[in-house]
Amino acid sequence: MADAYLGPELSFSLFYVLPIGVAAWYADQAWGVALAFLGGALWLLGQVMTGVADERLWTSVWNGGIRIGMFLVVVSLLLRLRGALERERVLASVDLLTGLANSRYFLDRLQEEIDRANRYGDPFTVAYIDLDDFKSVNDRGGHAEGDRLLQIVAEAMQSSSRRTDVLARLGGDEFGILLPQTSFDGASPPIRKLLDRIVEEMLNEGWPVSASAGVVSFEAEFPDAGTALRAADLLMYEVKDRRKGGVRHLRWLELQDQATPPPI
Repeated sequence: MADAYLGPELSFSLFYVLPIGVAAWYADQAWGVALAFLGGALWLLGQVMTGVADERLWTSVWNGGIRIGMFLVVVSLLLRLRGALERERVLASVDLLTGLANSRYFLDRLQEEIDRANRYGDPFTVAYIDLDDFKSVNDRGGHAEGDRLLQIVAEAMQSSSRRTDVLARLGGDEFGILLPQTSFDGASPPIRKLLDRIVEEMLNEGWPVSASAGVVSFEAEFPDAGTALRAADLLMYEVKDRRKGGVRHLRWLELQDQATPPPI
């Protein structure tokens, strides 16, 4: 309307770019491209309504095409920028070797679950898993063999877990699992299933590796994320000190009766 009533002396191209850019950023490429062509068509319609197109038809058509091209360039640049930002966001939360979440993302999700538990009282369970005798595989087959082992462990964890569970590589050969809205009784079967699957994969590959796990179920008096993870970590080390390849699973209140773990 501004183009039609104010004439060609004033340019309003920027005001076409704004909705086109919003559509490309928040919708998808198809919407951005569609609005780019619509913007060019509306600009040309303004030229027709002012009579400019009647006097300089080919000039108006050419300028309309140029504007459409400019709008498409804006769409392309915004889509590339959005894609780059999304990749950076993913890289900041994913362990590149295994494809699992990294420790930073895991702690963030754990704290979110704790905040929800404090509000609604839902239980949750945290498991800390360490691979036993992993160093022997690295010493015998090199780091490439060790990396392949970690990737197989990650695949075994993904295939043995629920979609709602959060799986992470916490560093080296240590892994974490968050089971949201899962009580003590509900956590034992899936954790045991997952550990059995890891051991099965290790046997299939001929690797002398097992897994030790510390598991803590939080059903009341929820701590912060660092303390919760440290509690599971301490139980895991108790398993390794007594015998490798086992699981120690306690409720948080039971663990507090023994000793309160320091935060990390």
